[in-house]
Amino acid sequence: MSNGSATTQTVTIDVIQGIISVAPDIVHVSRGAGDDVEWTSTYPFTVEFKPGSPFSSATFPPAPGNAAASGPVRPNAAKGRYKYKVKITGYRDLDPGVHVDP
Repeated sequence: MSNGSATTQTVTIDVIQGIISVAPDIVHVSRGAGDDVEWTSTYPFTVEFKPGSPFSSATFPPAPGNAAASGPVRPNAAKGRYKYKVKITGYRDLDPGVHVDP
């Protein structure tokens, strides 16, 4: 349950000199506030959490316009870092992270 101060953290995905990059590399979200993440790119991409996700889904394909939204952090998500993969066809996957704060 959100306390009403949820924010959307934006992660920008790009390809620079043939390598996928994200900014920021680690994004912090608040479980208590019910924060969410939006990934954006000019490339079609997929975000995939393994082995666990702090969100209700583990895979986020892009919507039209090459953006994907996570929805709020699960209320029972453990605090700490969650690794995820950014996949863009033709490029090596990147493994940034989401850090869940209380």
